[in-house]
Amino acid sequence: MSVPAAAFALDTSLAGGRTTGIALYATRLARELASGPCQGRLWMLGGAAEALPAAPHSASRLRSKTAWMLAEVPALLRRHRPRLFHGVCNFALPLWRPARTRFVLTVHDVIPLENPGSVSRPYRAQFELWLRHSLRLCDAVICDSEATRRSLLARFPGAPAVVVHLGADHVPPREALPPAPSLARRAYVLYVGALEARKNVTALLSAFEQLPQSRDVALVLAGQHAFGADAVTRGVERLVRAGLEVRLVGHLPEGELWSAIAGAAVLCCPSGAEGFGLPPLEGLALGVPVVASDIAVHREVLGDAALFAAAGDAGALSQALNRALEDEGLSRDLRRRGPARAAGFTWRRCAEATAAVYARV
Repeated sequence: MSVPAAAFALDTSLAGGRTTGIALYATRLARELASGPCQGRLWMLGGAAEALPAAPHSASRLRSKTAWMLAEVPALLRRHRPRLFHGVCNFALPLWRPARTRFVLTVHDVIPLENPGSVSRPYRAQFELWLRHSLRLCDAVICDSEATRRSLLARFPGAPAVVVHLGADHVPPREALPPAPSLARRAYVLYVGALEARKNVTALLSAFEQLPQSRDVALVLAGQHAFGADAVTRGVERLVRAGLEVRLVGHLPEGELWSAIAGAAVLCCPSGAEGFGLPPLEGLALGVPVVASDIAVHREVLGDAALFAAAGDAGALSQALNRALEDEGLSRDLRRRGPARAAGFTWRRCAEATAAVYARV
């Protein structure tokens, strides 16, 4: 393995696996850095080589992400001495830093600290202790949004944090998509994301039940089960017993996901906390009306291209969904505004801003 001179080492250990927000970030950032501002200088650590462009690559030999970061990465950094190592997974950096290597860390959110009940106690403890230690070691912190940067600084004053927005141009053009999969027997409201406590999916279930059109439209929930999903499952079962069409379709492969979003009457993102919020931005990119919780990061990212409802307020959420479904003029306006708003978020801009952080540190 030949490591380029003056290499920037990037954690790509999640690339090539199931597409999550962080995995998408690592993969798209790596591709843009390697073909753009860091061409010939990027060294990728971990992940599936076939998911990434041709560049020096070191695959992980340990199945555990934690074990890989704590045991294998330090040895690689000590042996090859890159100028910089960029950890992309919220808090995960090695526990010590080689003398000649700078550290950059991407913090996507601090939700486990803001909302302790949204994760398990062991994970929250790991998150806080490891993040606190990593912030002592790193030379720069990249945050996905200004909302996340403010939340981080409220808990860790003085952290060297800057904002670098994510991209949305990984979403294919609407006209290039195949027909939407048969997710429901009728027009549907779509939720995309993990079925976990902080996402307020139970509030969406209540909002859907209150809709005047609840017998005429379906609710489709696309995402894997996570912490707090049992309450969602019980809520779905209750609505199905009441005769409403609510479907749990699980994690959708990327191609099916884009078609599912494009085919939705409305995309709803009721989350009580997000670091950035890719699904609603992906909905805008595909020209789908979006109803989102009124939290700072959604306002920051979605601007005036979506409808907002107070987080956790099922009544307000139901009213917003009703407007998006019934008001044809509003729906046309949202479909027009969405792609224009999403076009301002590109992975090349993300890579260029990230490379500027590398240069500074």
